[in-house]
Amino acid sequence: MENKMKVVFLEPWQKPKIIELKKELEAMQKAVDGYIEAIYPFKDSEVALVCNEEGKFNGSEPNRILWYKDLHPNLYNPDNSEIFDIIYGSFFICAAPENSESFESLSEQQIATYSKMFEKTFLEYLYNQKKLTNKDIDEIDNDDEEERWKE
Repeated sequence: MENKMKVVFLEPWQKPKIIELKKELEAMQKAVDGYIEAIYPFKDSEVALVCNEEGKFNGSEPNRILWYKDLHPNLYNPDNSEIFDIIYGSFFICAAPENSESFESLSEQQIATYSKMFEKTFLEYLYNQKKLTNKDIDEIDNDDEEERWKE
């Protein structure tokens, strides 16, 4: 069994990187700078976004925007907004097969898909496309997060 997995690694203000990460808890925690939390928001339910579970609250910088258009259609959208959430701090995307107890390498197609999906940094959206204001960010961060994750 391979001890490493190929993932898309995303740091604030940086372009996506393809790295090999050890399949060990300590290595994953080091990559996200804290305790890991895996979420499964994508249309491909066998892909996980692994981030720091306290990233929003520990002073981590905003990293990427999760847009509803890229996510699983069953995610609850209470106000028909375009933005689902903002991920803070470094995170990675990996495969999470249903029949496996561990995270795995992404396929080449998945690497291409998620590298493109997260190509633009938070800063690029903030200043170039959406012109998000602090009020927009506060509304996203302060809404009822549990409501959005209802299926």
